[in-house]
Amino acid sequence: MKKILSYIWVLVFAVLAFTSCEKVERDENSKLGFSDDVVTFDTVFTTVGSVTQNFRVYNPYNYDIKVDIDLAGGPHSNFSINVDGVAGTSFANVEIPAKDSIFVHVKVNVDPNDQSTPFLITDSVVFRHGNTVQDVDLMAFGQNAHFIS
Repeated sequence: MKKILSYIWVLVFAVLAFTSCEKVERDENSKLGFSDDVVTFDTVFTTVGSVTQNFRVYNPYNYDIKVDIDLAGGPHSNFSINVDGVAGTSFANVEIPAKDSIFVHVKVNVDPNDQSTPFLITDSVVFRHGNTVQDVDLMAFGQNAHFIS
């Protein structure tokens, strides 16, 4: 009788072990969600720094996703980014947990030029995962300013 009970327990544990493990399909074409498609800065003066804007990157799936994140303009861009607390222009294998998100903070620095009219500064943050490439556009209006005290 004890031998039969031990076989039953082994069978029960085996059934539970195999049925509780659910295989999650990972899709190389899965798309991330974004809180904003475009991050816009109102007029930024050349001698004054900008405020920091941010957006969130969402992983709506039941599995973790690793993405490569790049500031398209690279180190020569007027924009700077910070991904989940780390500053840089290029980030490899950033993990976004299942059903979670990360923050991307963006700042712009406008270099003085000889224009008297407002000008437009653009760039983008590019996200690569598997076969999918997505981006969030960055746009700032700049204006040369001479402050008289």
